[in-house]
Amino acid sequence: MRLWLCAVTMLIPSALMVTAQANESTRGAREDVTAARLRGHLEGHEGRVMSAHFLPAGDRLVTVARDHRAILWDVLAMAPIKAVSIPQEGVNQRAALSPDGRTLAVVGSEPSLVLWDLETDVFTPKTFAGYAAFDVAFSLDGSMLAVSTISRVFVWDLARGRLISTAHTERSNGSALAFSADDRALVVAGFMQLWFVDPTSGSWLREPIALESPIGAVAFSPSGMLAVSTIDRGVALFPSPLHEDTHHTLLWPRGQKRSMLEGVAFVEEARLWAVGTGKLYGWDLPVTERYAVASHIADDDATGTLAVSADHRVAAAGAGHHRVAVWDLD
Repeated sequence: MRLWLCAVTMLIPSALMVTAQANESTRGAREDVTAARLRGHLEGHEGRVMSAHFLPAGDRLVTVARDHRAILWDVLAMAPIKAVSIPQEGVNQRAALSPDGRTLAVVGSEPSLVLWDLETDVFTPKTFAGYAAFDVAFSLDGSMLAVSTISRVFVWDLARGRLISTAHTERSNGSALAFSADDRALVVAGFMQLWFVDPTSGSWLREPIALESPIGAVAFSPSGMLAVSTIDRGVALFPSPLHEDTHHTLLWPRGQKRSMLEGVAFVEEARLWAVGTGKLYGWDLPVTERYAVASHIADDDATGTLAVSADHRVAAAGAGHHRVAVWDLD
C-alpha cells in the first residue's frame, strides 16, 4: 500500500488568487486513543528534525535535522545504524527520499542541493546560481526531481541529468512541494496560498488558491484529493483541486480549533494523518465525522515533518529536544 505525503509554503500575486470556500458542516468529533500508540523516541540529533522518510521495506527511517546531519535508523531496534555530516553550509531545510530508497536529496543554503547515496555514502552537490533552496520532492515514478527556491521552482529529468522546466514565482518564504499521484501536477505552497504547476512545462495548471491560515504541509491522495494542514484552521481537504474547484472541508482536532497542525500523510484513500501540538491525529475517509487520535509525543510539540511506513503500521515525526517520535498504528 502506498503512502502519499509532503510539505508546503509561498506567496502569489493577489490578482491571481482564488479564495477557497470552506465547508465546516462536518459532524462532531469522537476521540479514539487506540488508533495510534507512542512506541518511543529516537535520540541522536542535536538540532530540530526537519524531515523523516521510511525506506520502502518500512524497517528503516532516515531523518535530517538542523545539526547538518542525516541519520539512518533501525526502527525495529529503535537505534541508529549510521550518521553522516551533510556537506552544506547554512541551515538545512528539508529532504526527500527517492522511491527506491537509495537517494536522499537535501536542500539548504550552499550548495542548494546535496544528493546522498545511502548505499555508497557518496555526496553529489548542486548549486542554483546563488539561490538557497527551501524544499525538494521526487516524482512518484522517480524520474523527476523538483526543487523550490525563493522565486523559482526547478524540475530535473534524473535519467538524462537535464533541466526540464522552470516555474517563476513571486518571492516566497519557506516554499514546499508535492507531486500528484500521476506525476502530472506539482503543488507549490506558501504562506497562505497554493499554486499548481505542470512539471514538464513549468506552466500553471489553474489559478492559485488562497487560504485563510498559514500552511503547514500538503499531501495528495492516489485519487487526487489534496490535504493541507494549517497553523490555526485544522486540515483543509480538497476533493478535486486540479479542476478549478475551491470547495473544501475543514477537519478539526477535537476541542482544539486553533491547533498548529503541520505534517500530513494519506494512507491510500482510507485514512488521513496529521501531526501537531504534541499529538498525532487521524481521520477515516470518506469523512463522516472528525476525531482526534490522542497519541501524545510527550512534553513537547511535534515539528513539521511526518512519515508513515509503506505498510501503514508505523508513523514517525520530529519531536521536542531534537528527538523523533515513533508510533505504532492500528
